[in-house]
Amino acid sequence: MKKIYFLLTSIIIVFFAGLLSSCDYLLPAPLGRNNPFDDEAQIGRFSVAVSGSDSMVTNWDWHDALSTIEDKRVIDRIRIVHQKNSRPTSRNPLNPDNVQEFTSTSNWFYNWTGLKNDKDHHFALYAHEKSGLWLSPKYIETYLDSSVQDNNYTLNSDDLLGSKDPEEFKVYKVGETPYTVTDVSNMSVPGFVAGDYAILEFDVNDTIYFDQFLLHVSNINTPATDEDLTIYAIKKDSQSITDWADLISDSTIDYEFSLSMQVTVSGGSFQSIDISEIANRMSLYYSHAIAIYVNNAFDVDVSQWTIDTHFWGNNY
Repeated sequence: MKKIYFLLTSIIIVFFAGLLSSCDYLLPAPLGRNNPFDDEAQIGRFSVAVSGSDSMVTNWDWHDALSTIEDKRVIDRIRIVHQKNSRPTSRNPLNPDNVQEFTSTSNWFYNWTGLKNDKDHHFALYAHEKSGLWLSPKYIETYLDSSVQDNNYTLNSDDLLGSKDPEEFKVYKVGETPYTVTDVSNMSVPGFVAGDYAILEFDVNDTIYFDQFLLHVSNINTPATDEDLTIYAIKKDSQSITDWADLISDSTIDYEFSLSMQVTVSGGSFQSIDISEIANRMSLYYSHAIAIYVNNAFDVDVSQWTIDTHFWGNNY
């Protein structure tokens, strides 16, 4: 009897010692929603990209819960843990520099600096529900090569209808009544009217993080008054947008993150805006497209538009 008591006591001690040493009580936690096509999943598209010779950016898509989700299942914070060479085994690492926590859906990326190169870097995203439960982590990893290159590319408006070139981009004019989509990439003055959208479509690598995506709007016909443009990332492949209602829906346009550009009378015929935030949101959705809403009539030589980019990586 004493032997059985001693054995049970030993098992209990070992069990709780393991829990305390890991700091992750009762892991694994309940599974979260991991299907990328699940509309009720609050967090998805966890990814990582090289952002410097010793840095990487982790990205994630965290949006508000649908009204059909129970309040206790709403995610109210996330925690991201970094570990070199192997997957993180705890959401509470000993080194505080290896963990970052966020409490707002407006947070969607973090730049990790001071990383060792020629190493595998692993990241885990833990989501916490209002009920107090931590969900099982999502994992990503990538290799930080010491030969990583500092790249600059200038993208040009595509000069051939129907062609695809990684260093060029397509421009489409989209009108509401009737719903029309016209390739204007090589047109001098397509004549945008108030309410039109310009859709810019790219052929870029999903793993690139841009720290510069500078749009140069060239050969502007000077407007009578200052004009406004609103720039959004698109959440879906532009080819799958079926009609105007689809185009302007929340499932297509990322209304949570936008940039405003004012084309001013005093700015002249060449004006620019850095839209790197929008470009990185575009890459996060794998859509490869952005939408520019034209608030006023806008005459411009689209065929002369260019974009200066800067990123770290070994290929575009």
